Amino acid sequence: MFRKFLFALVLLVPGLTYAAPAQRCSIDLTQLPVWSCMQDDATACSATDAEVNHMYWPGSSCGITTVNEDATDAVTWVQLTANGGWTVSGDATDDEGIQILIGASNSTQSNGPCVFSPGQKYYMKVTFSLPIVADYDVAIVGFRNDGAFTSSGTVDDVAEWNTTTPVYDDFAVFNINAGDWRIYTQDDGGTATDTNITTTTAVGGTFYTVMVKVSTTGAVTYFVDGVNQATANGAVAFTLDQAATDLYVPTIVFARGAAGTDDLPDIKLMECGLQ
Repeated sequence: MFRKFLFALVLLVPGLTYAAPAQRCSIDLTQLPVWSCMQDDATACSATDAEVNHMYWPGSSCGITTVNEDATDAVTWVQLTANGGWTVSGDATDDEGIQILIGASNSTQSNGPCVFSPGQKYYMKVTFSLPIVADYDVAIVGFRNDGAFTSSGTVDDVAEWNTTTPVYDDFAVFNINAGDWRIYTQDDGGTATDTNITTTTAVGGTFYTVMVKVSTTGAVTYFVDGVNQATANGAVAFTLDQAATDLYVPTIVFARGAAGTDDLPDIKLMECGLQ
């Protein structure tokens, strides 16, 4: 009824326009003390390997979808008290981790708040910390082609992102490999490109804000704490495929390169939307 009223106003009042809802998702975990979770079949959240879970913090504008990687891990996120934010679920075992989609689900949703199509100008931003950077060879933030999560155990090693047979067909992502900042890109299932950018080595316990922007033509730019890495540190030019059927989603992946103490990643902010 309200939409009909607005439509009538647009017809009756010259110069009046109606703007569609903004395509944006923001989850500020420093301001959200309550967490809820369930599986994609609406049953209780599961720690089982390859189980898809939907998580939501009341007060945020959207939720996330996750899947465990390569073993039965803990599923509960824990609120931090010292610096705000939440600790990601998981354990201390090598080659285990989690995939996260912001504002999107485990299937194609062309109308999702953070599912983007060719011709749109969009971004994602994540503020996170790795307590011990040497324990992680996969700490990824960026965009990949939309669609179902890959089968378990296929994204938890750096070789599954930067070789001739990467796990997803199209992507442009940042990664921290044992403290070393890198960019991985791939187009249409071809050989991935691995670029070692020259920004300062990541420091354990330090929060970084990583942002990836995509232009209307698909050109990708990368930022660490507001610094454009193409300008300052040699990030190579790359354009995401712009076929009419291509959709892209903001993805985060954490996976260990070594067993260690209980040093799970901490996140303060997950955000995506149109620029």
